[in-house]
Amino acid sequence: MKVFDQKKEIIDKYVEYGVFTEEKTQKIKSHMDECFHKLEENRFIPNWDNMHIKHGDEY
Repeated sequence: MKVFDQKKEIIDKYVEYGVFTEEKTQKIKSHMDECFHKLEENRFIPNWDNMHIKHGDEY
């Protein structure tokens, strides 16, 4: 998707300016790819079953 590609380009700019190392960049990009793959599997519908309930918010 276009948004993920743009985020990856921004991360590449961080490498150019020395904010991130190449290793960290690869980890971030692989994590983004995994998240995108999961979203794709769920047809881009959020999975509310894994939502954490904070103490005191039980229903």
